[in-house]
Amino acid sequence: MNDTWMHGPSEWGDAVRTRLFEHRTLLLRGTLDDGTATQAAAELMTLDATGDARITVHLDLAGGTLEAAFAVMDVIDLVGVPVHTLCVGRAEGGAVGILAVSTRR
Repeated sequence: MNDTWMHGPSEWGDAVRTRLFEHRTLLLRGTLDDGTATQAAAELMTLDATGDARITVHLDLAGGTLEAAFAVMDVIDLVGVPVHTLCVGRAEGGAVGILAVSTRR
């Protein structure tokens, strides 16, 4: 077994995010603020630049700022690959726009 999984909760969370990223999947959860939007935009652009397969976004967002939602929506609209979005929890406020702008919901 990979020893990465044997560390504390922070390392485990990072390992899960890394594994999801390798499978072209993003997990957006919590509150959609500028930091979350910036990270999501960077990850979307990186995945777009590194392959032609679809990107899957899992949403569990409890509100946030409209500006952050528009930033993520703009990046989803500009990437050259299909973006499929799944709501795996809540999609409140601007998160509904992220869900709506995706290629497939």
